[in-house]
Amino acid sequence: MSENINVTSIGVQELIDDFFARYGEKGRAVLLAAVEAMIEIQRRNEYTRLGDFDYKTLKEMLERLGGGVNPTNYLRALEREYGIVNQTYRSTRQQWWSFANKEAILSWYERQVGKHSDDPVVKVLVVKYRVLKPEEKLSRLEALSRKPSLSLVEQKEIMDFVFNELDKVLLVLNEIKKYGDVFRNEVNVLSRIIDLAYQLSSKI
Repeated sequence: MSENINVTSIGVQELIDDFFARYGEKGRAVLLAAVEAMIEIQRRNEYTRLGDFDYKTLKEMLERLGGGVNPTNYLRALEREYGIVNQTYRSTRQQWWSFANKEAILSWYERQVGKHSDDPVVKVLVVKYRVLKPEEKLSRLEALSRKPSLSLVEQKEIMDFVFNELDKVLLVLNEIKKYGDVFRNEVNVLSRIIDLAYQLSSKI
């Protein structure tokens, strides 16, 4: 791919397919996380003229997808080689990007997360996942994991979670794994919750 490609000159799907062919699952994770970062910023009502998503929120979304990916080189490729994103703001504290064709990217994203959306089994699994409120659990466990030690109240909180909630997390995780292509992000979130609970148990 040449630099500064016009994203309208080739179908977005073809560009994305080529990007995935070259950069694999990590590249896919970065692009998914970028779209979800944009959606998250909109959900928080943190609209800004600086761009569609920023580096900080992108990293948050990557952590929810399982972490372990440094997005810098993938963002550079998405911008310079594929023209899918453009960096719109940069300072010592912030970096922002916008999608060159937001409508096409959102359409692609909806196709990814919407597979089997009419399947009643999938709908039931979505309901189970939502009522778990996994994002709240993940956020709380991540906050506790950053502490060098836990107070007695926090230790009791972890114990209550382990004995009252963790089995439910595992049950839903095992069910949605059967539809891994649909619930890729959700699988990673629930797996991360279990990993953090395991880590925190050593602090009790």
